[in-house]
Amino acid sequence: MMSMEILNNDLPENGTETVSLARLLSGHNTVKKEVSMNKQEIREIEQRCIEEEKNLVFDSFSQTEALKLGGFIYEKSKDCSGPVAIEIRINHLTVFCFFPDGTNENNQLWLRAKAKTVDMTQKCSLRFWIDVQLSGSSPENKRMPENEYACCGGGFPLTVKNAGVIGTICVSGLPHLEDHKLIVDALEQYLGGAESSIIIGK
Repeated sequence: MMSMEILNNDLPENGTETVSLARLLSGHNTVKKEVSMNKQEIREIEQRCIEEEKNLVFDSFSQTEALKLGGFIYEKSKDCSGPVAIEIRINHLTVFCFFPDGTNENNQLWLRAKAKTVDMTQKCSLRFWIDVQLSGSSPENKRMPENEYACCGGGFPLTVKNAGVIGTICVSGLPHLEDHKLIVDALEQYLGGAESSIIIGK
């Protein structure tokens, strides 16, 4: 069973209580900075994710376009805190994949798991994590075991106008909310918009 990229903390039943967002961001037991997030704040992130999925849509998309987009995401990832593996699939076919120096086979496992999550849910993998947190359930209870599916951010649906979801865009290498933000910011810029407003440890 692959190791968890994030801590899958259950949220308190009482929505006014909080969990440490820093632990979720770091992907480790060490808390770098105490930042709290309650259920309402997670629901707000969920709404932002829904808006991102609705707005980040291509008029058309080809395998050649995947090469351009993948290269664009790679260039943007150079400003991140560490190396990021990138994969784009169209109808389950990998049409772009790049593992920069510092990434490895573990990142490949995460890319595969994130793509499976997006394929199964038809939404970004961060929303699946949110679903699990808010429901108090587990990936296994949703018939999506953690050795096959990723319950974390970093996978995003590749959507084409009038066609729906035709593939996946996935990255691996950063804390999971930052993985998600990298994809969204890259898509916003690539499609001519502004960067995502999703909170990362604010």
